[in-house]
Amino acid sequence: MIGHIYTLIFYQPVYNALIALIGFLPTADVGLAVVILTIVIKLILFPLTQKGLVTQQRMKDLEAPLAAIKEKYKDDTEMQTKETFALYKKYKVNPFLSILTLLIQLPIILTLYWVFTRGGLPVIKPELLYSFVHIPAVISMKFLGLLNIQKRSIFLAVCAGLSQFASAHYSLRDQTVATTGTSFKDDMMKGMQLQMRFVLPGIIFLLGLEFAGAVALYWTVSNLFIVGQEIYLRHIGVKGPNKKKLEY
Repeated sequence: MIGHIYTLIFYQPVYNALIALIGFLPTADVGLAVVILTIVIKLILFPLTQKGLVTQQRMKDLEAPLAAIKEKYKDDTEMQTKETFALYKKYKVNPFLSILTLLIQLPIILTLYWVFTRGGLPVIKPELLYSFVHIPAVISMKFLGLLNIQKRSIFLAVCAGLSQFASAHYSLRDQTVATTGTSFKDDMMKGMQLQMRFVLPGIIFLLGLEFAGAVALYWTVSNLFIVGQEIYLRHIGVKGPNKKKLEY
């Protein structure tokens, strides 16, 4: 049942979109189709991602009021939780939005993995195609005529790792943690930032070596899109809930 729902909601739409793009492209380049599909997916998710970045800024602005709540109700966990969520509601902050954006992408990555490991490309499965999607006459598995994305690619794995590092760099560059008088929370935050900056890119590189090159290509384009998105949103100015100092 769950597998059937997953096929209908994720696998079949992505599979059909990919086949349709391959048929549309004069070169029938599967890698180029993956690039275009990635950009389309990121554009669809752009409003949600933008809200996630605004939420990050608002969370940063709310650090002082949140600390005041913790101090005021340090012996009353129930009241502390109530006042924290009241503050989130007041400034229209959803602390789970960034996690939601990541969770939405996971099925897409899993779908691409299945498409290229179990989907049979370059052989097409007609039973999965919608009536308006036609089977391409020719299919090229070599991205730009150079890289076979059906197989593992060290080059694309390196690109995925480096792009993940760049994405983490732009996402975390405004987040600072105290280096003196640190608390357990500060130590934990520093540890998480270090993992996102250095450990996660290494993990992405290793995963890129295990998966088909198409998955590493998707991850690379996705990360580069995120970097460009960060630069654009910072350029137009992503504001917090209030330019003035927030007080509780």
